[in-house]
Amino acid sequence: MYAVVIICLFLLSCKSSAENKIDHNTIISEQQFSVYIMSSGIHTGLIIPVNTFSEEKITALKFFKKYKYIDFGWGDEDYYQKPGGGKFCLGVKAVALPTSSVMRVQGFNSRPEDVARWSDYTVQFNMDSGNFIRLCGYIDKSFRRDERGDLIETSRKRDGEIIFFKSLYYYHAFNTCNTWAARGLKSAGLHVSASSVVTSEGLFNEIRDKGIILKGE
Repeated sequence: MYAVVIICLFLLSCKSSAENKIDHNTIISEQQFSVYIMSSGIHTGLIIPVNTFSEEKITALKFFKKYKYIDFGWGDEDYYQKPGGGKFCLGVKAVALPTSSVMRVQGFNSRPEDVARWSDYTVQFNMDSGNFIRLCGYIDKSFRRDERGDLIETSRKRDGEIIFFKSLYYYHAFNTCNTWAARGLKSAGLHVSASSVVTSEGLFNEIRDKGIILKGE
């Protein structure tokens, strides 16, 4: 009889542990993370929060530990690094011919909702942890690595607030920063068609009914 009681207590303990584990996993899966598409001038960026998930998935975040949010953009290597003084010929080259590209990474601590006022448009998307992790994986895979597996830095601005890194992809007229951003949302599970997106306006039209418009028509 004593042995039967011990066995029952053991089974109840196992059941309780399993229930606790399920509850914990459920809580994680129900977490919501806000990410943003923000467009301003020649720059279209994917903005994500810095947290345990993004720090684990995105290698570049080790350079931005003092920031709460990170703005990731992608573009032509020459033109993108000269947004204020880029010559017209560089812009033509970037559109007409497949060119090498860079990832632009910028850290900031202001709320994205406040930064949005300076943008042409900003759209917010709320993702569960699974979709957010997939988006982080997409961003991380956009960086080129050297033979040792390290990121390849090309330049810094504003005392390291903005860092450019080599990217894997080639930039051309039908593969722009807007295409890259749309593809990121699609990889996260949103019903977004990246193939039809080239311009900033095209991206906005594609995503305007998929998220919350913070600024824009």
